[in-house]
Amino acid sequence: MMPRGMKQIGLITSLIAAALASCPASASDKIQCSSAVSKSSEAACTRIILKLSNPAADRFMAFYNRAWYHRRSGAYDLAVADFNAAEALNKDFAKLYLSRALVKRETGDLDGALADLDTYTALDNNNWTGYYQRALILRLKGLPEDALGPLKKAQDLKPYERRLKALRVLVLSDLRHDASATKEADKLVAGRRSDPIGRYARAVVNFRQGEYDRALKDLKAAIRKQALFPAAHALRGQILEIRRRTDAAKSAYRRALKSAGPTIDQNTSQDLARRRLETLDSGRSGRLALRTQSDSPFGRSNKRNAKKKNQKRECRRYIPSAAVTVSVPCSN
Repeated sequence: MMPRGMKQIGLITSLIAAALASCPASASDKIQCSSAVSKSSEAACTRIILKLSNPAADRFMAFYNRAWYHRRSGAYDLAVADFNAAEALNKDFAKLYLSRALVKRETGDLDGALADLDTYTALDNNNWTGYYQRALILRLKGLPEDALGPLKKAQDLKPYERRLKALRVLVLSDLRHDASATKEADKLVAGRRSDPIGRYARAVVNFRQGEYDRALKDLKAAIRKQALFPAAHALRGQILEIRRRTDAAKSAYRRALKSAGPTIDQNTSQDLARRRLETLDSGRSGRLALRTQSDSPFGRSNKRNAKKKNQKRECRRYIPSAAVTVSVPCSN
């Protein structure tokens, strides 16, 4: 039979354990988890998550912050899984849907990203960011005409945001509205000549119109201001390649792959730079098929063709930063 003193000690130990189990997450874990920048941050979030007795609000933020850690680490599948777990605890946190949309965009789930942005703007329709991201994704899908609507909403909410003005220039250029694109690009650069994104947008417009010297001048200014600008390096590489300066073009493409500056046109530009390097390094000839005065392959023409019965579909995607058209699998 256990002595009375031992029973009391066992009872006290049990009470202490029960009290600890019912305590909310420690302040230090909360602080460390909120930074979401290191393995120790991930560990702190995990401790909060695994303690099921923690308040739902604490576990929600732990899942959300850990998802951000995974996103910054490039572990996109883990990030989506944690965002999903966070959503199960709180479906009304608007920024969750914006954050998950950004991750889905990185993984190529563009339709999933658009669905999350729909939820985000429904919960917070006064924030320009959701409409801006929607316009970016629609342009990435090859639907610049559809991008104009959300882009206008974003500009109505934040009329002086230069990223929105630059995106409008690119969308107008995608649609082959050259005069309007040139006018707005010139106005954008005149407003702040040191702005690298404005310079890049005007370089794209000039590139598509065959004004390579003007494009190179703007790209030089953009890279001088922001050395880590993937799209600017990739576009410069294309002009150098057109001019048969192969070694210089390859150097520009390599810089595009190493850069991580402004994200506008980053993915498409880095994909193009990678392909061009493979072609040039293999010794195959493969000069860029440049578009100048021809109609845009975006949106309307493809949709009309898709509606014709008994006609084989041919789907193509336009790489916005380069005016290069490539064949892609048709989606249903």
